[in-house]
Amino acid sequence: MTQAPPPRDETKKLAARARQQAAVADIGRRALEEEDLEALLREAAESVARTLGVEFSQALELLPGEGALLLKAGVGWSDGLVGAARVPAGRESQAGFTIETAGPVIVEDLKSGSRFPGSSILHAHGVESGMSVCIPGRGHPFGVLAVHSRRRHEFSEDDAHFLQGVAHVLAAAIQRKRGDESLRQSQDALRQAQKLEAIGRLAGGVAHDFNNLLTTIMGYSELLIGQTDPRDPAHADLKEIYRAGERAATLTRQLLAFSRRQILQPAVLDLNELISNLEKMLRRVIGEDIELRTVLGPDLGRVLVDPGQIEQVLMNLAVNARDAMPNGGKLTVETSNVVYAEPQVREKYSVAPGAYTMAAVSDTGIGMDPETLSHLFEPFFTTKERGKGTGLGLSTCYGIVKQSGGYIWAASVRGRGSVFLIILPQVEAPAVPLRPAEPRSELPRGTETILLVEDEESVRTVGRTILKKLGYAVLEATNGLHGLQVSEAHGGVIDLLLTDVVMPTMTGDVLAERLSTPRPKMKVLFLSGYTDRNLADQGTLLQGRDLLVKPFTAGTLARRVREVLDGPRGRERTEAST
Repeated sequence: MTQAPPPRDETKKLAARARQQAAVADIGRRALEEEDLEALLREAAESVARTLGVEFSQALELLPGEGALLLKAGVGWSDGLVGAARVPAGRESQAGFTIETAGPVIVEDLKSGSRFPGSSILHAHGVESGMSVCIPGRGHPFGVLAVHSRRRHEFSEDDAHFLQGVAHVLAAAIQRKRGDESLRQSQDALRQAQKLEAIGRLAGGVAHDFNNLLTTIMGYSELLIGQTDPRDPAHADLKEIYRAGERAATLTRQLLAFSRRQILQPAVLDLNELISNLEKMLRRVIGEDIELRTVLGPDLGRVLVDPGQIEQVLMNLAVNARDAMPNGGKLTVETSNVVYAEPQVREKYSVAPGAYTMAAVSDTGIGMDPETLSHLFEPFFTTKERGKGTGLGLSTCYGIVKQSGGYIWAASVRGRGSVFLIILPQVEAPAVPLRPAEPRSELPRGTETILLVEDEESVRTVGRTILKKLGYAVLEATNGLHGLQVSEAHGGVIDLLLTDVVMPTMTGDVLAERLSTPRPKMKVLFLSGYTDRNLADQGTLLQGRDLLVKPFTAGTLARRVREVLDGPRGRERTEAST
């Protein structure tokens, strides 16, 4: 018995279904091979228009921040629309209605214009019927895939399933490509961080050793300046040596800031107060042809930072902005409170969730290209002419902000200016009022006994020479163990232990602890070119510890020694403040 063939309409349906399934498979294959997302969207738009036999097709991307959909790819539209045309993302357009209802949406009366008045592109092309579906995405839809015709076109359930199938293939491809791009960006960021960390370790080690040399150079030159008649030609030469030492010390401080090995002495601050106090100096730095605008946010959260270091960050950014606006422009310094929630952090940012205070420094200068931005915070990288910059300004900013527990980012467009964003974690504590620096007077002297422990001979020698000239009795030791021996052998009082922090055999803080029992009244002043993790956490000075930073001058050594001798012991000071 011969089976009857299926009806002609059913045969057409089977053939159409087979074409649609083949088209979905072909788009799926292309999605695996095609690296260019826009090319894939174009191929998908052409395929759905051809398969369904319509004149128009659209692939639109949702732009959540703009409340619109962008025509990314399509078939049949006028020149210039693809890649530029936008349609409303609300219910007044077919695409927007599809986003809100999650589709599919089939329309057979678009010519009247009353159904979707916001679909002006469709009306302008005489479209009568159409069908649209969502292209799903993580968090929110990617956009809409749609087909249209100038004639009445009856779309079947199979047609809707086909269009949805293509939309899901595109969604999977988009998600995979975005994931690949996110992974690539994360890997690039990791490589950049590793490179900066390696450079930072090298720079920190060099700066630490160089600081010992500068201490000797600056200490002796300062002593000789005091002993030389100002009319003697050698007096001016010695001053030049000293000034060169100061410039070199500035460079080492910048290297230590980048490597996050510098000494920070933080205080709870109101950034608005700091910026207000700094405003006059900023105006002098940028010049009269640049407008300075400050926008200080209300009820700004407090931050725990070193005020001098944050001032240096703002000054460096202002100087860079000035150089980027040779013909004048506008520099804006803005503050505000920001909160990064857990979902935001996972999806967009590489910061710890929490409340932050933000400072944004933006200019209307020449801007930077992506290649320049990728190297911006590397030490010795500069876009300035030879001899016009060290390339340490922005690397210093990076180190200071990171060491303060914050984050710094830069964004720029060539010809449209730049913006630097600094965010610092907020703290729940009252701000400390900022005090102006006190004028310096003649070097203070004394007659107390000081135990000087320093493994670098040149630093120890210059320290001993300065202290003796100031009237102090000085005992010397080359390391921690030697310091214990010298203390035990000395029968009299030792008023102050002046010790380096990082030394072989025994660190300075361990030595201080060992001597605290036999000499409970002895005060301690630590000496270091950068913080060691035994003394400080993340480069922040431990509470109750006094420290003198290398390279020091005769003046800074004299004043710090006198301050510690005249003040309470570190432990007593800590207990009194709690």
